[in-house]
Amino acid sequence: MGPWVRVRALSPAGPKVTWLTGPSRICNNALQHFYANMGDAEAAATPLLDFDSQNEVVLQSSTYVTSKSNSSSLFCPSIPVEDSNLDIESLKIRLHQHARDGNVKALEALLNKHPQIDVNMSDLTALHYAAQYGRVEAAELLLNKGASLESFTYKDRYYPLHMVAKYGQVGAPQHNSRDFMKSFIDASAGPPHSELQNDRSASASDPTTALVNLFVERGADVNIEDQYGMRPLDHASLKDNEAAVRALVKNGAILNGKDSNESTPLLKACMCSSYNLVHFLLSSGADCNVRDNSRNSAYHMAARHGRNDILQLLIEHAGEHAVELLWRINDENKTPLELAVNGNHASTVNIILSMKPLGSNSPMFQSDKWLLHKAAEKGSLDVIKVLIQNGYNVRLRDRDGKLPLHAAAISKKEHVVGYLLELAVCVLDH
Repeated sequence: MGPWVRVRALSPAGPKVTWLTGPSRICNNALQHFYANMGDAEAAATPLLDFDSQNEVVLQSSTYVTSKSNSSSLFCPSIPVEDSNLDIESLKIRLHQHARDGNVKALEALLNKHPQIDVNMSDLTALHYAAQYGRVEAAELLLNKGASLESFTYKDRYYPLHMVAKYGQVGAPQHNSRDFMKSFIDASAGPPHSELQNDRSASASDPTTALVNLFVERGADVNIEDQYGMRPLDHASLKDNEAAVRALVKNGAILNGKDSNESTPLLKACMCSSYNLVHFLLSSGADCNVRDNSRNSAYHMAARHGRNDILQLLIEHAGEHAVELLWRINDENKTPLELAVNGNHASTVNIILSMKPLGSNSPMFQSDKWLLHKAAEKGSLDVIKVLIQNGYNVRLRDRDGKLPLHAAAISKKEHVVGYLLELAVCVLDH
């Protein structure tokens, strides 16, 4: 997964706001661009309060009590005591902070002290924060306090289960320095924590799976759709979130459901070049015949990115239908072969050409006749060599009467010009 990108802006209401863009992959076509930007940053309009700014939030809304005897000690814990006079907006900020940070004791104390707090207030609720940051115990507490699994963000209609699938992680969540210091002090104090605080064996190692299971057990719809017709499994597949994918499938997620672009989880896994997810989805019953509304298949996705391992997996899974699926065109009349040529993936080109339709006198369909010219224009020497080895004719002229040599010369691809001239001399010598 890629790095998180934070863009900060100062909110007129007071606290700093952070726009969080999830790890997304740079895409090279319109559909991938849609998925890469959908629901992230400004496109999602999903603010994350910058709770790390203690001077702006913590010190304004809490009083700290320390032990008299150890007040000067570095290891003396400071326990925040909520101000009973806080307005509802400040309480909401504190609620969301504790949910995000997984401060279960502070969260419970806040809710007990201020029973008027609606845990479902605002479009991005405390449960959304707990879900996004993998805080299993905080999520369970919020559910026990009335948090709704049917709450959703206004713009994108993201439910808590979408947040787990979209942002989920495997591994214990990172804690800030105050959390670490407090845990060190508590561990040194002697008495054990409550069962809720200590029962982390499963959730700490895999909070994503734990949250999916928890939400489904509490009644979440595993196939709930967002504004884009995407289910949690779609988000998990698009973000290469294997833990979420496995947990969602285990809990009954629809494998071949289509979103507003008619894309399925398998197509998204291929788009993100995730071999493990493609293998798992295929073995679980995903349909490799499907195409999106641009008529791109899983084979187009794999060829575009030069993922030979995924392409071979798809070919093996399709069996006798592989040749037919491998040579379909999309809405731009492009086959997987042309996408592989455009991406300069020579080994992928070789795999596809090795499966040309039987009984064909030409190694390509009519739409792929000029690929040698295109490769020459791009200067893709390795691809050119593979095409020639598989029967492409260097003497073939295009509709304008140009040879591949002309295409290379016009594009000033000197290394290709040299190779084609040398090849022509060798042919003449023989």
